[in-house]
Amino acid sequence: MFKVRTTGYRWAVFGDSITHGGGAISNPPSDRRFDYSAYLPFTVKNLGRSGDTAAMLAERFDTDVLPFKPQYLLILGGSNSIRGGASGEEVIAALMTIKQKCKDNNIVPIFLTLPPVNPDRIVRVFNQPTADNWQDELAKVNAFIKTQPYVIDIYSALADENGILPVKYAQDGLHPDISGKRIIAGRVLEFLAKNNLP
Repeated sequence: MFKVRTTGYRWAVFGDSITHGGGAISNPPSDRRFDYSAYLPFTVKNLGRSGDTAAMLAERFDTDVLPFKPQYLLILGGSNSIRGGASGEEVIAALMTIKQKCKDNNIVPIFLTLPPVNPDRIVRVFNQPTADNWQDELAKVNAFIKTQPYVIDIYSALADENGILPVKYAQDGLHPDISGKRIIAGRVLEFLAKNNLP
């Protein structure tokens, strides 16, 4: 019988396809080069799931996070919500739910700011539109995230001068490629060193 090992994970990452491992025109999550947690020097359980909105993350927290009992949870979610037209307030409400669930279960939530997207590339690669007001709504979410006790700012490392995700970091305009994932991991490592973790 197939059984998932749920013990021994002090760290976990939780999010959508950016966490799951998409990139370079969406490689499968089995290619660890596109998983930012693969660049961290300790074992991490990847609990990302492609396509998730912030609300979906909050909904699956109990079934997908709690069995692993991580001590620390790196949370990156809301990009699909924002590009799909959800308000910043809706995303913030979902993130607050996740934060409370962490608190209730003695998990330390560490939020990553949402990265920018590149609507022109998303249309070209996926033939999907991005909400016109995505930058305003994303800014609301990131402003909220920056008020949290533990925050890792990846937005500033990935945005160009116009607040767009450059092609050099993400061919498809949404999923950071290897260079982008290394930048995310670098910001995580800076945070860990600053806070004397793990």
